[in-house]
Amino acid sequence: MATPRMTRRLLGVICKRLPSLRLERLSDTRDRKGRRHASIVPAVRLMLVGMMAGCKGLAEVEDLSVDMSLATRKLLRLPQRIADTTCRDTLLRLVFDELRQVLHRTVEMMDKAKALVPHELPFGVATMDGRSTATKLWEPDDPVAQLQHPKDGSVYGLVRTITSCLVSSRARTCLDMFPIPASTNENGVFPEAFASLMRVAGHLFEVVTYDSGANCAANAKLVLMYGKNYVFRVKSEQPTIYNECKRKLGKRTFANGIEVGSDIVGGKVVTRTLWLAPELAGWHDYPGLRCAIRLHVRTVDKVTGKQTSENRYYITSLAPDVLTPAQWALLVRRHWAVENNCHNTWDRLMREDKRPWVRLSSGMLRAMLLRRIAYNLLGWFRCITQRSEAARATPWLRLMKLLQSALETATTEILRHPRPLEPLACL
Repeated sequence: MATPRMTRRLLGVICKRLPSLRLERLSDTRDRKGRRHASIVPAVRLMLVGMMAGCKGLAEVEDLSVDMSLATRKLLRLPQRIADTTCRDTLLRLVFDELRQVLHRTVEMMDKAKALVPHELPFGVATMDGRSTATKLWEPDDPVAQLQHPKDGSVYGLVRTITSCLVSSRARTCLDMFPIPASTNENGVFPEAFASLMRVAGHLFEVVTYDSGANCAANAKLVLMYGKNYVFRVKSEQPTIYNECKRKLGKRTFANGIEVGSDIVGGKVVTRTLWLAPELAGWHDYPGLRCAIRLHVRTVDKVTGKQTSENRYYITSLAPDVLTPAQWALLVRRHWAVENNCHNTWDRLMREDKRPWVRLSSGMLRAMLLRRIAYNLLGWFRCITQRSEAARATPWLRLMKLLQSALETATTEILRHPRPLEPLACL
């Protein structure tokens, strides 16, 4: 259960940050007849708070609106009960581009508060990565859901997006979510997704990283055209450059490498060794290529003694002397923050894959945007508002449970002392 102090802090962050989202700017596209609620804002606000509190579906959001204490309901200006069907209808009617702007406003808000400064790296780093969520419902000629026809099993649709995350910040903030049309793939939509990222947060990063899904000369040239640098993963899917990286770096011995640290992860000792190959600069006129990277990861199970190893190759437009070996290793590892912090949180804790709230692709995309807004707000509190390192390491699930407890147990006395929290504007 949340302590009175934690209750005040959690609800105080909500009251302070939600008005900056300007939810009142969302268009109300409902029919004029049969409106039970005068505004859509309370329903959107409730869904956001519900996601932050760990609600897995709209029925749990409705239960939360009933279980909230009277003091909390008055603070958030919410009616006594908002039905799950009302939330669903509201979600389906929200204008997608307007909701994306709300996500972008969380980034603008955190930037103004100096919450997005680089941590442990000398410059900002944005990571882009694709994500897919399956659904068995789609509309005819659906522009978003790409139909899959497995040999064994029924047809299903994939709703695919590109997540952009500022991995150089403490909070691993989600900068943008760009939907991938059904007619193309990550590589094909990269120019539009990157242009959108530049409009939203181009001033926040100097380097963009991407898995091998977007590694091509055209995308590298595009990144350089915008005045940024790239770090692209190289896999066997790009056999020419992959084989060249292996030829230059694959046979180098550990005596010539630089050990960049060891960690204990899940009862296993993970040791990393780094090699750089500046001689690949200008290879085959690949745009801006200045260096290739090999990162060798060796894992030893402390109990069984079993060893596994893997080589990972990357190419970059950065000069080798821009970073120290430890910083190079950190930069490469930070790419996976988009998986470990963003996708893992949305999937394992918010159940985005198994319980997407709405199965229609249009509704799924809107729920996904709300989930990313909730993630940013909660991540801000976890990694920025919290001052101690121990508090910043609070597990996501515990933080969500604390917020749910705060919403259900807050009293007027807790919210008034030592300084009254101001209720949200009534809309």
